[in-house]
Amino acid sequence: FDKGEKFMEQKDLPKAMAIFEQVLKVDPENSDAYCYLALCKRQEGKSPIEEIEELYLRAVELEPDNTDANYALGVLMLELGKKDKAIGFFDEVIRWDKEYVKAWYNKGVALQDKGEIDQAIRCYKKVLSLNPKDSKA
Repeated sequence: FDKGEKFMEQKDLPKAMAIFEQVLKVDPENSDAYCYLALCKRQEGKSPIEEIEELYLRAVELEPDNTDANYALGVLMLELGKKDKAIGFFDEVIRWDKEYVKAWYNKGVALQDKGEIDQAIRCYKKVLSLNPKDSKA
């Protein structure tokens, strides 16, 4: 697993993906391996978005409190225009980590995109309370 992370740091995504796929053959219940494999495939840009979504969903299925996988799914849903689903995943992240600034911020973005400005403002205020130097909020 550590080798996969090192290959990711070196931007050698094919080798990293091969390592994470090997990990999953040995340990098909490894939530982090699904998450890292999805991240590699996303960065590589060659895999269908549905495949990446399935990998993240499997990670969340195995480990519901996997904030990285829930956050990645939220971002993915936001990019696909599925704002309600995105908000659900960001809420799940916040449920497990109330100080996850990026989840609060992106939840605000999704709410703003939906026209729910008051709720979006509450999210942005939370971002500023957690990170007063955040210029986006």
